[in-house]
Amino acid sequence: MQSVNHVNTLIKKSNALRITDSERSLEIAGEAFTLAEDAGMIGEKIMCLLIMAVCLDRLGRYDEAKERLHTALHILEKHRDPVKENNARALLANIYMETGELKKARDLYLACAEHYRKSGHQLNKGVMFALIANVYTRLTDLDSALNYHFKSLKIFQDHKNLHSEASTTHNIAVVYSELGDLTHAIEFFNRSLKLFTEVGDQGFMANSLNGLANIYRKTKQFDKGLDFALQAIELNEAAGNTNGMTCALLTAGKICIELGQDKKALDFANKSLLLARKMKSPLFQAKALHCIGNLHASKKQHNQALNHLKNGLEYAEKIDSKKIKHKLHQKLSATYEATGDYLNALFHHKQFQKTKESVFNEESDKRIQMLKIRFETEQKENENRIYRLKIDQQRREMVALIRTMTEQNDLIQSMQDAMSQPVKSMSHLTLLVKERKELLKDSAEFHKQFNKAFPGFIDNLRQAYPSLTRQELNICAMIRLELTSQEIAKTLFITKRSVHWHRHQIRKKLGIDSQVDLGVFLKNH
Repeated sequence: MQSVNHVNTLIKKSNALRITDSERSLEIAGEAFTLAEDAGMIGEKIMCLLIMAVCLDRLGRYDEAKERLHTALHILEKHRDPVKENNARALLANIYMETGELKKARDLYLACAEHYRKSGHQLNKGVMFALIANVYTRLTDLDSALNYHFKSLKIFQDHKNLHSEASTTHNIAVVYSELGDLTHAIEFFNRSLKLFTEVGDQGFMANSLNGLANIYRKTKQFDKGLDFALQAIELNEAAGNTNGMTCALLTAGKICIELGQDKKALDFANKSLLLARKMKSPLFQAKALHCIGNLHASKKQHNQALNHLKNGLEYAEKIDSKKIKHKLHQKLSATYEATGDYLNALFHHKQFQKTKESVFNEESDKRIQMLKIRFETEQKENENRIYRLKIDQQRREMVALIRTMTEQNDLIQSMQDAMSQPVKSMSHLTLLVKERKELLKDSAEFHKQFNKAFPGFIDNLRQAYPSLTRQELNICAMIRLELTSQEIAKTLFITKRSVHWHRHQIRKKLGIDSQVDLGVFLKNH
């Protein structure tokens, strides 16, 4: 018992330090793991492996982090724990994202999303969809990226999770911007800006402002773009957002070049480069060096221009950014030609031509994807409109039938009242019985209409959870129709308390806890 307590104390201590002091946390987790292994404590061993993986990831020791997670997953194959198994998958997927193993990351995120779908944790499923969308964005499969972003957006909106809704809206704007659909990009950047303002997140507000600044730069509305970029710089500084500040400074620098404000442009670009070096970001260093090289070339400061452009090319090669390499080769060729070095000018011109086809094909693919998305979106909107009209009509019919069933129960009550009194008129009681028969037909019609609107719902539930009673299946159907407990009670001629008891029994049989929304679970079944 003392050994168990000691291991758990070490795990708590390690977990508390994993963000602030990853080295120390890793050391403590390693000690706890050894003790847990000696004592045969399976759950604690897995917990130690997960903490170690997080620490190793934060320290940039990705291969070791992967090794710990694979070990954890191997143990979990024998000792099933769906929650820990899913956590291990998600952590491994995050590391694959960092190491550029994108398809592996996507497959793991998809497995995590399926786990959350089955367990009814819709919000977590939405997070996984957002991560899958980010993978597809990096794979330049922008059609799939938008598809998953919109799926996650709906979940976040349903759960009224403003911050996640704002982040996803921002990411949708980024994808539209990549596709060259600037109208939709502006619409979604403005939406995300409004949501982030409501939440009060200055860093993310700055990201949306910077997105708008870049679009206005592309549409040659430079004064407007610079205004947004400067607002983004101010907010990033207040929020201490280094990554966002680097982006905003670079955007401001590019816009100042277009406005002929070279001194300001160089100042912004140099500040951006300084921050990019602190972050050790090859992408931002390549972009900043390209911007500075362009400025020196425009002033005929060829040696300085070549120095910055060649350094930028080295970073672009590291991340294999075709677009940036394409631009740098073009500028290097022109700069070498200006200095009379025709051999290097020819070399970079050939490299420029070599990357040109690749970049053109990429841009062409994006254009095709954008047109395809527009067509499919319009088609889906029309289909959804027709579907919503049909469902709305069917729901109205079912609600009308439910009201009739409620009247039926009122009738039963009146029959009971009549039978409890001395019989004054047998014809009156006969009339009540006839009406009862008619209303029973309506009850059967309700089930018929429900099965038409939600085909297979009852049968699938019955097959998946055979212990559900007929009454519980009826209640599931009414929850699916979004009826309140009061409405269900009146319809089924039972008390509201009985409905709550049945709900509890249904949750037990479905294997879901009180944190999971029963209505959402049934809707997604």
